[in-house]
Amino acid sequence: MARLPYSAPVSRRTTSEPPVNFSVVFYAVFAFVVAVPALIGVAFVVLGVRRISKRREMLAVAVPATATVVENQVVSHTEGRVGFRPVVTFHTREGREVKAIVQQEASASYIAGTSLPVLYDPAQPDSVIVPGRPVGAVVAIVFGGIFIGFAVLAGTVAAVMASALKSFS
Repeated sequence: MARLPYSAPVSRRTTSEPPVNFSVVFYAVFAFVVAVPALIGVAFVVLGVRRISKRREMLAVAVPATATVVENQVVSHTEGRVGFRPVVTFHTREGREVKAIVQQEASASYIAGTSLPVLYDPAQPDSVIVPGRPVGAVVAIVFGGIFIGFAVLAGTVAAVMASALKSFS
């Protein structure tokens, strides 16, 4: 029998991947699915509450006036949508003429020359709002509540799943 030249033994080592640490994966998914919506929800709620608070502060000192729409300020949004803020002129109680941009936005433009009831801050007459309910603030609070509700539900499901996974370990 002829002897073959020496060759190093072939290693049969198998590279095994380190085991997946499911707790790290679980907490990463938990952070994404629970914490992110919760933070977004809290941000929406805070935004809505701040808007309502500022409006109440304004209403406490506001003076009514009848303004005339002179033009519209166009506000661009995503997906090609636009909003309109009326630019108005009115006279203060002292008779001073003021030109201001109403901060509430509408989906349709205001017709120049039309009258618009406004409330203004006597200390800052160019700070003007239209009487009515703060619909945008309420919508922000509702959306925030939905996000927080989703986060609580997802957190509850995640806690139940974590408990079930620990019982199998």
